Amino acid sequence: MTNEEYVRRITQLYDKILSMRKDDDYVVNQPQMDKLIEVLNFFLDAARKSNGKVEPVKLTPKEEHGGVTATFIVFDIIGDDIQKYCDVMRYTSAITIDGTEDGICISVTVPEVFVPVNK
Repeated sequence: MTNEEYVRRITQLYDKILSMRKDDDYVVNQPQMDKLIEVLNFFLDAARKSNGKVEPVKLTPKEEHGGVTATFIVFDIIGDDIQKYCDVMRYTSAITIDGTEDGICISVTVPEVFVPVNK
């Protein structure tokens, strides 16, 4: 099995599992939602300062995690913003930084923004 076939199968399995879940079976995990909001606010502020753009945040409870994606021509943080960046990145479980034709794209994931309802 090639790497591509393996990834395709894992993706199909994950999609099948998600299709069996219902959004109503999940509730907000407020401490994690607060962290997601802090991360979002950091990137909104950075985008305002650097003429960047933050994608609309789409939250789907059955996916459990939340994320923020921002694009910048140049991602430039200085002074107190460096510590703020480090602080909010501690809330994330995944970070990607990709070069694009227009600059850089930073995507982060905050885990467990939604959790299963205790029944």
